[in-house]
Amino acid sequence: MLSEVLKIMDQERSIAVTEIAEKLGWTLQRVDNTIAQLENMGYIQKREIISSSCGMGGCSGCSCYKGTDCQRCQLISEDLYSWVITDRGKSALH
Repeated sequence: MLSEVLKIMDQERSIAVTEIAEKLGWTLQRVDNTIAQLENMGYIQKREIISSSCGMGGCSGCSCYKGTDCQRCQLISEDLYSWVITDRGKSALH
């Protein structure tokens, strides 16, 4: 179960949780639980892409970081992040 999700994450460099669920025929809850387990075991690590608090200086990827308003950041209603497979996760794959 864990290895199936980890393999998909390794093969598909950018994939949504909904796509993982579709590929495996699982519910989103099951995929979310599996991802949480993989994170707790140190196989994957969350990497923030954009923060919803960006307008408060939480993002260094746009003009907000310099204290000016950014229309892009004002449109963000939730944090965006990706998962990165750690060295431990890569070892588990091979």
